[in-house]
Amino acid sequence: MRIPALTKKKETFMSYDFEQSIEKLRRTVMNPIQDQLVDKDEIIELLAVTALAGENLLIIGPPGTAKSQIVQDFARRLSGQYFECLLTRFSEPNELFGPIDLAKLKEGFVVTNTQGMLPEADFVFLDEVFNGNSAILNSLLHIMNERTFQRGAEKKKLPLMCLVGASNRIPDDPVLQAMYDRFLVRIRCDYVKPSSLPLLLERGWKNEVAKLSSISHDERESFSIAELRELREKLAEVNMERIQEPYLLLVEKIRDLGVALSDRRLVHLLRLIAASSIFSHRKEATPADFWVMRYTWEEPHQAEILDELVTQSIREYVESPDRLENEKISEISLKQNSYSLSSLEKRFQNIYQQYEKKQTKLEKIFFQEQFHEILHLSSWIHPKSEEEKKDLTHLEKKIRFALDEFSSQE
Repeated sequence: MRIPALTKKKETFMSYDFEQSIEKLRRTVMNPIQDQLVDKDEIIELLAVTALAGENLLIIGPPGTAKSQIVQDFARRLSGQYFECLLTRFSEPNELFGPIDLAKLKEGFVVTNTQGMLPEADFVFLDEVFNGNSAILNSLLHIMNERTFQRGAEKKKLPLMCLVGASNRIPDDPVLQAMYDRFLVRIRCDYVKPSSLPLLLERGWKNEVAKLSSISHDERESFSIAELRELREKLAEVNMERIQEPYLLLVEKIRDLGVALSDRRLVHLLRLIAASSIFSHRKEATPADFWVMRYTWEEPHQAEILDELVTQSIREYVESPDRLENEKISEISLKQNSYSLSSLEKRFQNIYQQYEKKQTKLEKIFFQEQFHEILHLSSWIHPKSEEEKKDLTHLEKKIRFALDEFSSQE
């Protein structure tokens, strides 16, 4: 398989005008939502990239974790046509697609009055998406995959940019697997970490106060659907040649894990990779854009090992001489926010305490590998002050001392 270059242009980085558009999207849509919520930055980033790519996203999590709030606020800040619906087994097609025009029906034509309904929307949110009946789900398959609405002989091309589904469960019914596969990427939305609860209360109360204020939603600066579509056109200019071999290698590894990455999803993921490069102000995709592959899991238990596999692939690229000069690497690509100096220090101390105890040689070899891993992770810490720089150097010295100690005992 050869991934074609989608552009004849040689520019690697985006023009100033489109850098401004991307920053406006972050400033007007993404940042305000991130400032309101806690521990949801990853979901918001993935949602933005999925919307730009024109794909479908599934958010899975228990009730009360802000799944709906994230999508609703994101869509409203885009100032386009928005449609949402909570599906139940009693939902009827008319609730999503609109009623049949009775006047036209008397004339022998089946025409749906879609005004204000899903077929007219730029952005769609379906809550409890797997609860719909077969009549609804069959129509949704065409909409999600082909962006067309079909009812009888009636067929209509849709303006739909992005469809987001939410559920508190993964479907186990084989009938729903086709629907599940249409969601290109899936992400968990869980309760905030215990350490984030104080911030949750602070921001939550601030949001409640804002609802009681006289500031209306219309007064917010927005990013139009037209601007998003204009950005989306730039996907065709992204050069994909650099990622050809590493992408195929990563896909092979993911499939070896047992993740059923279908050929359709394999191709559609290229659009997310291209969208990621645009968010990084590049017209050339690189393995740094592979972070979107973390969300291709079929079952939640695959997420952690998939995360490690993808992150390792990105790190290998970043450490290689093939990395683009002046290339911007986002936090979400390397998950740098997952590693802090204090967390690595704590991890080292816990492992060293176990290492000092009487252990078998095999167990000590295991701890030695853990020391090497912490030393490697420490290279991804970027000190923000001279004090942090000294602490980092001190930690690295302690790790090397422990490794030397192990070598001397052999």
